[in-house]
Amino acid sequence: MEADNFAVSSYVSVVALLMNREEDVQELHTKGIVHSAFSNEETLTLFKWAARHMRVGHSYYQGFERLNEYRNQRYVWIAIHRFFYNNFKTIAAILSVAGVLAGLFRAILSVKQPHQ
Repeated sequence: MEADNFAVSSYVSVVALLMNREEDVQELHTKGIVHSAFSNEETLTLFKWAARHMRVGHSYYQGFERLNEYRNQRYVWIAIHRFFYNNFKTIAAILSVAGVLAGLFRAILSVKQPHQ
């Protein structure tokens, strides 16, 4: 594969796609993807401005495609995790009620059955 001379601008553009809020910048900083002496707000502004003014090459499209492949492979697990994360309290309550009901039914059945 031939180098396209746009690797840095492609990288900046892909990283800018990952940033929409200051919290996104903080997360990228925490994971070591972005290093900056600027504040999160200034870094976000810089990346968004730079991405609009840079040309991208093959590296951009390759990186973007790899992100899409990763997302598509992980989509099912992400959806399952999101469901359990968002409904954890409800699931715990249902399981607790089911446990109590199972205990009650066992107690009722043990009382109704003749002792031998």
